Amino acid sequence: MSPAVRAFLLLPALFSAADYYMEASRVVRPLGFDECTLIGTVRGFGIDIDAAFASTIRSGTIVACWRGTCRTAPLDFMLDRRFAIVEMLDLPAEPVQVALHFTDNDGSPLPARTITVVPRMVYPNGPRCGADGPQQNLRIDAEGHLLPARFAR
Repeated sequence: MSPAVRAFLLLPALFSAADYYMEASRVVRPLGFDECTLIGTVRGFGIDIDAAFASTIRSGTIVACWRGTCRTAPLDFMLDRRFAIVEMLDLPAEPVQVALHFTDNDGSPLPARTITVVPRMVYPNGPRCGADGPQQNLRIDAEGHLLPARFAR
């Protein structure tokens, strides 16, 4: 897993370990044992892209389908197209069919990459504070294969 993906996934844990937090209508106060911060997570997809494949693409979109409905969104690339985040606020924690569509550096479409995944609920403050929504991490290897990525623990 790339350092960018690790940082993205570990950010909530780093913030929840802080000594202080801010609530919208309250002042900063020490974090107690039973306190939950306002830290959230991105509901949607994180996509780690191998450098060899990233160098061959110009743009991409994701199509995610569940319960007979599909959502399409552009990939928001970062780090020289090595990582993308796609927010989908209504992503469920149930089977989702995913297709990634890319164009190469000349603008020609590449074959779609498809996979079925089950997004997992994310608990940025730990289980005692409740889930903040589902998230699914994916990766594309050097040959362009789409694979599920493991969550940081």
